[in-house]
Amino acid sequence: MSSAWTDIGSTADAVLAGIAGALQAASGKLVTRSYREFDTRSIDELRTGVWTLLARGLVEDSGEYQIQALLIGQLTVPEGTDPQEVERRELAMADDILCLISGLYGVGLRLRGLRQSMHIEAPDGWVAADIDIGPLSLYEEPPVITFVGAD
Repeated sequence: MSSAWTDIGSTADAVLAGIAGALQAASGKLVTRSYREFDTRSIDELRTGVWTLLARGLVEDSGEYQIQALLIGQLTVPEGTDPQEVERRELAMADDILCLISGLYGVGLRLRGLRQSMHIEAPDGWVAADIDIGPLSLYEEPPVITFVGAD
């Protein structure tokens, strides 16, 4: 353990970038750290599905930190498709998250809750997952994050 202080911004950036890369490996979908509305995304991106990972805040307990994050999935299906297909695709995106959690090494990841559009916005759909990342120490280098697949 090092005694040098590492700023939380650098640590959070490194951890979130590592998780984004792992999610891309787990899901095969575009993963970004910059949220964009549906109408600014390409139809091809949305038909495949897009993930956006955003930091929501930080919690400290006895010198260790947890990043509170929001993981947003966006998708679309062709016009005229049964709206239940949106729900099926949203649940498939939920599986992406569970796969990520079970195959992620280097940092703890806990799913606190998951919401979805209930296909009321068909042909568009979305998933929003609240996740906690950590614990992290600011006295150590940011962890190396790898995805090795679900066990």
